[in-house]
This record gives sequence, C-alpha cells and structure tokens, in this order.
Amino acid sequence: TGPFPIKAKDNQKYFWFYFGKDKLYGQPVEVKAVKKGTEELVDVLSGPGAFYESARVSPDSVNMPSSLSFPSAGIWKVLVYIEEEFYQSIVVEVV
Repeated sequence: TGPFPIKAKDNQKYFWFYFGKDKLYGQPVEVKAVKKGTEELVDVLSGPGAFYESARVSPDSVNMPSSLSFPSAGIWKVLVYIEEEFYQSIVVEVV
C-alpha cells in the first residue's frame, strides 16, 4: 500500500504485506525493477528491507515499510527477492 499515482524520481513510502505460513522475520528483502522496453535491472528500494516480527499483523501475515524510487516514468515490472531468491513480481505504472 502507498500513495498513487506512483511518481518518478519521488521517494515514496510503501508497505509490503506477506500472507502465508513461512517465517520471513529478519530475512533480507530486495526490490528491483525493469522498465518495459529495457533490460536494465534497477534497485528501487531505498535502504535495507526486512520483515520484522514486531510488524506482525496477524499470525500468518506481516508487513514491511519501505521507500521506493523509480528513476523515470513508464511501465515497470517490480521484482521482489527474499534472501537473494526471486519471490514474486508485480507490474506498475509510474507517472
């Protein structure tokens, strides 16, 4: 969750939610993105990321606050890595 629209070159705060049985507490999280029409992988997460036990929402969910910054407008595929392993992706529009 976070502000919309997502604005290029603007460091914006977002919350990531994990729903599931895996215990992700303290594991490093990386958020990278690739702009449509390019192959360059860009780090969009500002600072370190991790899900902390104190951020637990319910027994099977936890959140992670983060700041994201996209260098330019366009369609971006956002790739989430947990402990350096690809986990999931989403596609967003950045204005």
